[in-house]
Amino acid sequence: MALSPHPWVALVALVALVAPLARGWDSSAPTATLSVENGGHWGQWGDPEFCPGRSFARGFQLKVGTPGDTWGH
Repeated sequence: MALSPHPWVALVALVALVAPLARGWDSSAPTATLSVENGGHWGQWGDPEFCPGRSFARGFQLKVGTPGDTWGH
């Protein structure tokens, strides 16, 4: 069964709106590296830190070890 032209127009419009947003999401190179100054020892939490307005973090990395582990230092 063929669709009337109106659903196809809506589909093309949706793709045209979403495609520019998705272009940067497949980029594997970071545009900036964030770090925090409030890292504490085991069981200690610092104040929260947030991304600047109109930005977001796409991933994160943790460095963990057992108590007494020198992490190669």
